[in-house]
Amino acid sequence: MYLYAANEEGAGLDVVDVTDPANPRAITAVGPRGDVHDVDYDAERDLLHVAYISGRFVGYAILDASEPETLPTIGTFDYDGAKDYDDVNQGSFQIDEGFENCHYATADPDRGLAYVGDEKGLQVPGGKHVFDIGYDVGSLENPVPIGFMNTPNVELQEEPDELFDWTTHNHSVVSRDDGTFLVGGDYRDGAVLYDVTDPRNPVPIDQYRTDDGYPNAGQPLFPIGEPPMAWTAEYHAPSGLVVVSDMVTGIYTFRVV
Repeated sequence: MYLYAANEEGAGLDVVDVTDPANPRAITAVGPRGDVHDVDYDAERDLLHVAYISGRFVGYAILDASEPETLPTIGTFDYDGAKDYDDVNQGSFQIDEGFENCHYATADPDRGLAYVGDEKGLQVPGGKHVFDIGYDVGSLENPVPIGFMNTPNVELQEEPDELFDWTTHNHSVVSRDDGTFLVGGDYRDGAVLYDVTDPRNPVPIDQYRTDDGYPNAGQPLFPIGEPPMAWTAEYHAPSGLVVVSDMVTGIYTFRVV
């Protein structure tokens, strides 16, 4: 049994043997060299989807978890060769696709897709990319971006008190008979539901402001504005429930209908 841990000191992804949980053993660091922010395990295909946020390599990487102590790199998308958000949005109100601060990646293995989010806290906010990793022209070896989405009320984050307001954040895939959706904990926009059934045209279709109980709620560890300040969303397929956390107001449960 192994644990894969994000390493934000430039070494890649840490591999820890936890077969004996009372005596965990660090084995090595694997993958491209860079600062890993998040890793997601794809159990259907025994893969790791890894988001590198800074360092020597910035971007999205796919690793082979069937070799758990070496995890060979299968494919990457390097942000260094792509335009950033400020480059593609000079003087534009519409927030177009850029590539910076790769923050979170998760798979849609039934359709050969991955959803990769960028977190950009000031100026032009980051959005979510849809990567073809077997859907059509892309592959595990050659991930190809084919779709992009912003939060529903996206705008520039120009003031210090707008830090992280409109960037996307952590998300989870909801696969249903009537389509495929993402649920996101997307800061100022709260809990957001995106329709990604057409991966080339993903769109936000619903949201809930996670500001219940404010101003009587507590405050997070670092200073931010008023809620909503949704942090993450997790879908539990057996129950059909979504759990969303807000840094100020707490935990919410939803059902996608």
